[in-house]
Amino acid sequence: MDRVVATEDPMIDVALLRDQLDAEVLVTSATNSAALADAATGADALEAMREDAILLNTGRGGLLEGEALAAALADGTIAAAGLDVLREEPPATDHPLLGLHNCIVTPHAAWYSEEVRDDLNGTVVENVRAGLAGKRPPEYVDPGTAWL
Repeated sequence: MDRVVATEDPMIDVALLRDQLDAEVLVTSATNSAALADAATGADALEAMREDAILLNTGRGGLLEGEALAAALADGTIAAAGLDVLREEPPATDHPLLGLHNCIVTPHAAWYSEEVRDDLNGTVVENVRAGLAGKRPPEYVDPGTAWL
């Protein structure tokens, strides 16, 4: 792989993302930005991607235009997609992304492993302890931005 681009920063610049569409692998993570969603996975963005591009969405189902992505995968506009979340969950049995040979859909649980579960449990304990001690929890989510 010559280039992998990940959109983990919730404040990522949409223009910057559009410049990254020539990456071999584009990973979308958590975002609450409709503009970013369109920039990353709208029909125009999919057309701008390389034919050997792989789109990985591990963040929000709303990032995907399912029909546009299904069409791009079916006609070879992009090579493949790996999705841990869809806009509608559970998806209808006739969802256009299900059954495509070049699309893997997991049940919003691809994050799971024993190690991650243990880390998550530890984080919960740390947050509760901090809260009970009157301190700001380490994984505090700012209600104004909905981000850590």
